Amino acid sequence: MSLVDEHGNPHSTTSDDAIGTWDRAVDIYQTYNEDPYPHVDAALEADPDFVMGHAFHAAGMLMGADGKNRPKIAERLETLNRLAPRANDRERGHIAALNAWHEGDWPRAQGCFGHVLAAYPRDAYGLHVAHFLDFFQGDSRITRDRIARVLPFWDTTVTGHNFITGLYAFALEEDGDYPRAEERGLYAWDCDNRDAWAVHALAHVYEMEG
Repeated sequence: MSLVDEHGNPHSTTSDDAIGTWDRAVDIYQTYNEDPYPHVDAALEADPDFVMGHAFHAAGMLMGADGKNRPKIAERLETLNRLAPRANDRERGHIAALNAWHEGDWPRAQGCFGHVLAAYPRDAYGLHVAHFLDFFQGDSRITRDRIARVLPFWDTTVTGHNFITGLYAFALEEDGDYPRAEERGLYAWDCDNRDAWAVHALAHVYEMEG
């Protein structure tokens, strides 16, 4: 049995509490204004084998790029690899991406997230992590196009669509499309002024345009 989160993504858990707190963690994570980890940890308390909770911790440490965390990352990945046989395909995609990232193979990690998002375009957390990888690879087209591919699945009826628009605004700005970046950034910011990616995009646009 599996449950789905607020965006329809399947999770290999039977805990409603884990799903509810995960949804809250992702909502907070997209704003960069609060700490999502208490909610991630609550999900793991509800289900110690909650795959995405362990994935969240592993990805967070990988993003930090602190060599002192490598033993902790390895421990999380050991747990994730143990859970992989009974995880679903989306979760296994996250696990594969994190393993590749830990091994230093960023392009393979990006590809793994690409497969996940092709099948589950409303995986907001996966999109944000992939966006981090794309941005730090320094390829503005890849950064822009990954978000553009999922945008049709995030219309205005979908909760959180504005945060995906904010991500897209930043990607447009990085690709030099300042008019569209400003328009999309203002829309996202107007929807929720906690949207850090929208603010970031607008700050860059106004800096570049004077």
